[in-house]
Amino acid sequence: QPRQPFEYINGRIRLKSRLDREDYVRKRLCLGGNVLECNFTLTLTVNLNQAPFNYILSQPISCHDINDIIPKFSQLESTISMAENVPIGHRIPLETAIDLDSPPYGIDHYRLVTFENHEQHQFSIVYDNQSRELELIVNEKLDREKIEKYIFKLMAIDRGHPPNIGTQMLTIEISDINDCQPKFESSVYNITVAENTLPEYLLKVRAIDTDIGSNAELTYTLENDH
Repeated sequence: QPRQPFEYINGRIRLKSRLDREDYVRKRLCLGGNVLECNFTLTLTVNLNQAPFNYILSQPISCHDINDIIPKFSQLESTISMAENVPIGHRIPLETAIDLDSPPYGIDHYRLVTFENHEQHQFSIVYDNQSRELELIVNEKLDREKIEKYIFKLMAIDRGHPPNIGTQMLTIEISDINDCQPKFESSVYNITVAENTLPEYLLKVRAIDTDIGSNAELTYTLENDH
């Protein structure tokens, strides 16, 4: 049972502490399951000092909701990973926030705000108020070699005036695919070798692959065109 917020003094019922509608809803104490106006009955037993002649009073109480709960994500930070070759229009489900207020003060929409100097147009979000599903959408082709990580602030905004706002830091890590061709530091290497040159190192060449990990491991072979 919730802590008793009422007291009876000199024939009057007085509120002695703050009502918590969400606590009554969580413990299923609202009559008829109505969570918009949480109704319950306060029962008073008045002792008349003439036992067993006591007076029992039942007083209906209606607790109306206010927008006092901030939407909350289960984690303050979230990280998702996707390959740089995902198609435009690719969707990934995102975690939604929880708002314990009643539906008129529940979550209205979400907003994605860039945390760094990145353009936001690569991604957008869409929220379905009916299914309460939130998805991240890829709007443009990704390139890990240009940007390997995006950091956003995901905001859950409720219907209050002014609204309460819950936030989560959302990190999107772009994983590598083998999409880059190795490039030599020079396109042409010319050396002159005397015919009596003893075995030794003649030339050092180096190629660069901007992929990472195993995708950047190189092997070299010589092909003789003569």
